Amino acid sequence: MDNRFEKGLFKTTAEYTLNSDDTVYVLNAGVDEISGRYMCVSGTAVFVRKKTLAL
Repeated sequence: MDNRFEKGLFKTTAEYTLNSDDTVYVLNAGVDEISGRYMCVSGTAVFVRKKTLAL
């Protein structure tokens, strides 16, 4: 099942990097099926309650 960002894309990737402030940098990318353009979106996740659950 595709995530919302992955819909209509192929060659999708997701990268996660732990930042020094204990947030997580997230980069999702893929290639649009119709246009062939590379697309990406990035954001920051924060841990809630404990370091095994991030939003």
